[in-house]
Amino acid sequence: MNIALHLVRDARGEYYDMALLISGDSDLAPAVREVEDACPGRRVTVAWAPMRKSEELCASASSSFAIGERHLKQSQLPSIVTDPDGYALCQPVEWWRGPQAIQST
Repeated sequence: MNIALHLVRDARGEYYDMALLISGDSDLAPAVREVEDACPGRRVTVAWAPMRKSEELCASASSSFAIGERHLKQSQLPSIVTDPDGYALCQPVEWWRGPQAIQST
């Protein structure tokens, strides 16, 4: 809800010309349509992760594209990150196996 609110509010306030929305959530489609229809000169481009595409969301936007699996993997932190106090933060196991594991759960 917060993303949708700010997407529309910022478009109406003319804080951007083009927004890059990284999501596959079709619940954001009404907000994207509102920007596209009611805010002349404002555009929304949707980028989605592998196996997370929403046809409705993409159809609402000016343009859309897939984030390649290789690029997604290259942008992730290591599987385990240790903070300065020695506390280890771990990725969920599903992330290690890739998008196929997420789809099957």
